Amino acid sequence: MAERDQAVRSEAIGGGIAKAQVASTQLEAVDRRNTARMREIVARAGWPDKELVGQDGAQAAWLLVQHSDDLAFQRHCLVLMEQAADRGLVDPAHVAYLTDRVRMKEGRPQLYGTQLREREGRLVPVPVEDEERVDYRRARVGMPPLAEYVKDAARFYTPTRGVRERSVERSRERSP
Repeated sequence: MAERDQAVRSEAIGGGIAKAQVASTQLEAVDRRNTARMREIVARAGWPDKELVGQDGAQAAWLLVQHSDDLAFQRHCLVLMEQAADRGLVDPAHVAYLTDRVRMKEGRPQLYGTQLREREGRLVPVPVEDEERVDYRRARVGMPPLAEYVKDAARFYTPTRGVRERSVERSRERSP
């Protein structure tokens, strides 16, 4: 499921406006299917953490929930992830990404600066609460400083007019 998620997103991000419009419909369908399946998994087994599904499986579960369009489900999973992170079974950076995604959907500033948007051809963070301490919060969950993250994310990003907000967890996925 995660491989299909990333393939469709890569096509949308790197293919220009025409590809992005076609891929948008595919993205919605993939996200709906993945969300439905993740709901089943979480209801049956709880959060798929490192102990239950290994590192790769835990990362895939986070990624699929990160891309879900169901805010209530994301909130539920965030609580489960926070509990598992307290036991060392979830990457704290994954909790940070989902925290920012949920806060952004709620219309609140993000805490970690993981969500970026294009502005005048450059990536910039969606508004961040208490910006003076963002690098401190990021360091606590094992993330690089925000400026470094934005610079790194720009390497994986192809600007496309008309597409304003981008999630750039791809740069996180490719790090060790």
